[in-house]
This record gives sequence, structure tokens and C-alpha cells, in this order.
Amino acid sequence: MREALRLLSANSGTKAKQRRRASLPLIKVPSRAVVAELTRKAPDVQLPDDSPEKQFVGAKASEIARQVLALVRKSQLKDNGNNPINRAQLAVALLEQLKASLKATLVVKVKDPGPASRWARRSIGSAARTAGNRS
Repeated sequence: MREALRLLSANSGTKAKQRRRASLPLIKVPSRAVVAELTRKAPDVQLPDDSPEKQFVGAKASEIARQVLALVRKSQLKDNGNNPINRAQLAVALLEQLKASLKATLVVKVKDPGPASRWARRSIGSAARTAGNRS
């Protein structure tokens, strides 16, 4: 009975952690222009060495590096010539792809995005005109 309770409580804690992570709301901003401006200004933000934010960045970078190295050691990826991919090349490629995946939209959300682009606005206008001609 104790063993069953221990297993149940351990499992529920894990699911609770997952729910908390999934439920964090994105920070809302008024427009895509604001997202672009925040992204442009991000390199200007200075984090003091003793700040929790700087420590967070350092800890996460180290954790990711360890995970990349562990994955690369187990990897069996091959190139187009069916040769194993060099471990150093794969490690650097993984880091570069991670960097490319870290986008502002992972943490901020535009409140009312509106049409995605000039092309979208043209498409909407064209569809409206076409619908009007069919009447």
C-alpha cells in the first residue's frame, strides 16, 4: 500500500509540474512592431554578473551544452554519403539550430496581430472583390 501511494504521489507531482510549465501565459504586447523593437533592443540589456537573470542564462547554457554533448555521443546520424557526421560538426549544428529556434514569440504574443502581411491584406481585398462580383 505504501509503495502504491509513493508511486501515485511521485507521478502526480510530475504532472503538476508539467501543468504549471504549460500554463505560464505569454507576455502580451500591442503589435508586431513592438516585438521587432524589443528584439532589436535586446542586445543592449546589460545583466549584472551577480544577478539571478545572468546566473539563469549561464546555468541554462551549461545545461544545454551538456545535453548536446550527451546526444552527440549517442547520435548515429549520417550524411548524404552515408558517413557518420563528425561529432564536433553535429554539436555546433545543434547549437546553431537551437539559437535559430529561440524567437521572441516563445515568450511574447501580439494582442491583436491583424493581417500577417501586405500580401495577406491584398489577398483579403481580392477575395472580397471576387465575392462582390459573384453576387
